[in-house]
Amino acid sequence: MKRLFLIILLPFALVLPALAQEIQNVQQQQELPQRVSSDLELFNDGYRLLLEGNSHCKEAIDKFSELEQKYPKSSYLDRALFWKAWCHSELKNYGTAIKIYEEVAAKYKNSAYVDDALFKIGDIYENALHDYDKAIGVYERLVKEFAVEPDLSNINFSSNGNLSQNVIIAQQQKAQIEERNQNFSQALNDWEDSQSLNKKYHPRRGTNDYFDRRAQARVDFIKNNRDNDYLPLTKFTLGQALKKEGKHQEAIGKFRELQKEFPDSSLADDAQYEIALCLQELNKIGESREALEIFLEKYDQSELNPEIQKKLSKLSSRDPIESNNDTKQQDNPPPVQSK
Repeated sequence: MKRLFLIILLPFALVLPALAQEIQNVQQQQELPQRVSSDLELFNDGYRLLLEGNSHCKEAIDKFSELEQKYPKSSYLDRALFWKAWCHSELKNYGTAIKIYEEVAAKYKNSAYVDDALFKIGDIYENALHDYDKAIGVYERLVKEFAVEPDLSNINFSSNGNLSQNVIIAQQQKAQIEERNQNFSQALNDWEDSQSLNKKYHPRRGTNDYFDRRAQARVDFIKNNRDNDYLPLTKFTLGQALKKEGKHQEAIGKFRELQKEFPDSSLADDAQYEIALCLQELNKIGESREALEIFLEKYDQSELNPEIQKKLSKLSSRDPIESNNDTKQQDNPPPVQSK
């Protein structure tokens, strides 16, 4: 069976190309001999503040708001509003961020920031608010507005290098949500559609392109697990969702249901590995090691064997006091790291 790939999109990483473009714009403006105009100066001040980190987001918002108030017809207003919304999102003011992103999409239809704004709205609904239906709707809107073009040569990629990436990732994010909702047939279609979009945008990249390889891995995975009307895959997906939510004991239950009801499923070995990982998260190190040993004995032909052996070796080298006392709690848990 094909190995399961975990696909994690980090929201901040998705705006890095836009950040780099803005830095270049600021640097180019600084090289010009003429005096910087007041609206550009306000934009640059706000942008420099947001680059300094979340602790300066409120100050950046003030600068962008001042630009909006003093120069309502400024040519920098679309990008100022976009980054103002971005700051609100970083401060977890999600409702305000969505409202401003929608304003960018509605008022500045020719702006290079419209697709970025729509993508960020979908990202907030999916990963911050967990409103998956709304996220799907926004991703579909993005793909419809920017990918369904009779002639893709009409799109100016030089002025908006993020456009093709946003459209492809939006299609793939929608596919991931459909998988989460156990709509596997639709998810399969969405992954394949993302491959078609990628080929249209980047015909020279071929099948070695990151987005194509990522989609193909999911296509293969879903096709290889269509047995029994997707029931094993449904249980496996539910188990993974519970694990992601921190409900490890419930997740173990789902994985064991899969193994009991579908012992010959190609996902049975994956389920055994997930059980071991959940037990480790519950600090039941001895039971986790035992689950890995069962894996090696029961699924000796699995492609996961090298990883299982490596994992087992790491667990065996852990502090014996910790290993022999699975329910021991830390007296001083480590502090939660800020982003």
